[in-house]
Amino acid sequence: MYIAKALTELSPKAQWRVINNEIGGIVWESEDITQPSNSAIEAKVAELKAAEPMRLLRIERNKRL
Repeated sequence: MYIAKALTELSPKAQWRVINNEIGGIVWESEDITQPSNSAIEAKVAELKAAEPMRLLRIERNKRL
């Protein structure tokens, strides 16, 4: 889940697929767009994981408003 979201945020117009939700399972299908480096993907995944509790809190807050 996080890898797909990271790729979408890093390269929104690219075509790709992820096998087994692993960075090593990324199949890059866009020839005209460069695939982000594994370290860039890992950094984005870490950023998304760190932001997840606040995202969930906002969802709960919005439900209660």
